[in-house]
Amino acid sequence: MTLPILPILQALFPGQTVVARRAPGASSTPTWRVGLDEGEVAVKLYRDQGPAEGQAALLGVLRAQGVLVPRTQWRRTGDTFALITDWVPGETLASALEHHPEQAGLLGLALGKAHATLHGVALQQKALDWIPKLAAMTGLAGTQVLHLDYHPLNVLIESGEVTAILDWENVRLGDARADVARTLSILSVDPAVLALPAGMHAPLRAFRRGYLKGYAGVGGSVSTLAPALAWAGQFLLDDLASRYSPDALATARRWTASWHWRARARR
Repeated sequence: MTLPILPILQALFPGQTVVARRAPGASSTPTWRVGLDEGEVAVKLYRDQGPAEGQAALLGVLRAQGVLVPRTQWRRTGDTFALITDWVPGETLASALEHHPEQAGLLGLALGKAHATLHGVALQQKALDWIPKLAAMTGLAGTQVLHLDYHPLNVLIESGEVTAILDWENVRLGDARADVARTLSILSVDPAVLALPAGMHAPLRAFRRGYLKGYAGVGGSVSTLAPALAWAGQFLLDDLASRYSPDALATARRWTASWHWRARARR
């Protein structure tokens, strides 16, 4: 979607000086970091009301139940709908890992703990009705809140603690193992991760181990993940097919095929 960003932002925040730049990340809907006279906010723009209104309502419910999401609202200007969130202090876990690879295990631990806490939230039925569900055919149906894009660019950290979980466009209800597997697929075979310098390979392994340890440490289950990992690998391949060549996704295809084989072998 191509939109005239600055005029839209000026209409959303009349009477204020607006300075905007695109925030890092590969989401199909860019996040804009917007400086205003009264502070900073993050803005996503949509052509339809549903995504902005629905995410604002859901994030309000999650925030009220202690999930680490920023305060969120939605607004309309003309034919454009905006999801507006407070800009939260902290740096992305990706940045922290890049600058402090010696702390990879501890950073992964924080990522895992926050993820397990999310999966432990019990939503009221009204909130459950708002969220799309993973198809039963996946074998991963359930009632836990799944982020499905939970990776170091979408998690902020400050002083060793997670301060916010960002980018909820993929949210679904389902089996928490699908969300864990999705995170592991990104950390293992996403082409952007595979392209990192060789010096980051060992920290990434420590980060993954820390993530699983942190997740299990606060009650999350990481058993019988093979079917979920097979599903997550295919999800990643489908999600990235338009952005990467078949050669760039070859490692992800082999990884996915391996987990499909292991899942069948367990039956």
